[in-house]
Amino acid sequence: TRDLVRWCTRLRAFSGDGFARFQEAVDTFTLREPDYERWRVLVQRVGAVLGVAAARVDQYIDQHSPGVVKTGRTLKIGRAALTVDKAAPAGEQMPFADTHHSRRLLERIAACVRLGEPALLMGETGTGKTTVVQHLAALAGRTLSVFNLSQQSDASDLLGGFRPVDIGLIALRLRESFDALFARTVSVRKNAAFLDKARAAFGKRDWKRLIGLYRAALKNARQMLVAAREQLNETQGEPPSTKRARLTAASVGELAEEWDAFERHLSEFEAMRGAKMAFSFVEGALVKAARTGAWILLDEVNLASPETLACLGGLLQRERSLLLAETGTRVACHPEFRLFA
Repeated sequence: TRDLVRWCTRLRAFSGDGFARFQEAVDTFTLREPDYERWRVLVQRVGAVLGVAAARVDQYIDQHSPGVVKTGRTLKIGRAALTVDKAAPAGEQMPFADTHHSRRLLERIAACVRLGEPALLMGETGTGKTTVVQHLAALAGRTLSVFNLSQQSDASDLLGGFRPVDIGLIALRLRESFDALFARTVSVRKNAAFLDKARAAFGKRDWKRLIGLYRAALKNARQMLVAAREQLNETQGEPPSTKRARLTAASVGELAEEWDAFERHLSEFEAMRGAKMAFSFVEGALVKAARTGAWILLDEVNLASPETLACLGGLLQRERSLLLAETGTRVACHPEFRLFA
């Protein structure tokens, strides 16, 4: 039943003729079969059910080689089109064997990426599974983290846990969060003097002054967001003014939620600022990728214990999220987050 729903979802996303329906059916129903001869028979039966000529099915099995075309911000691999993220740092180009087999695998993985589906790649060691995902990430301009699992891996390696950290490291994460949020809310150029004061307080490890500056900025940001929301309500239906064209009702609400989260982190930092060392929750590789919208590849996933893999259950649901048992919070996945294994 789940495969049938997936097939219907793919048909809605990839519009096309009867052959396109055949391709989606092949990828949905047959790829679990490890034996090549049995897989070939399955593909031929799928083609017969969907009314695809036997000669065309055989041609697809033996000769299908999707094109890879990158134009501007669009990457098209066969039937799958992805948006290239040019803002991401350019990674090192790895050697890649551009064969018809690797292109078919690229197309299948790209289709999963296009639909937000997790992708499980099975095969012998050294057959290029990791390399294909790395190559696709490089083409799409995406940040890919490769995490190697083993029999000794546990859930805390993926999700994170409480660790003793220097108070300065916590302050650094708080500062990075503030700088990004501040730049999205107000003009950095007009508030350069304030930012210089905050940086000076951080450099001197004057946490009391730094907290005071951040609370003042928090108060001003909330006042500005309230004013922006009122202005949007008053001008509803009118053309947006150039001054606040970048602020919409959705962005104002999103910024307000992020400032609320920043206040919680600031209060936690204030409670521990007197100590040189403190315990803080340090995010694991999986949580970082899910929160920031990066791609992550769990290598050698078959070696991990069932208890370790249990934490991935939330990523396989329709509303993708991760439950952090140590903090009692749930992390919603970024729309651009992708999982490979």
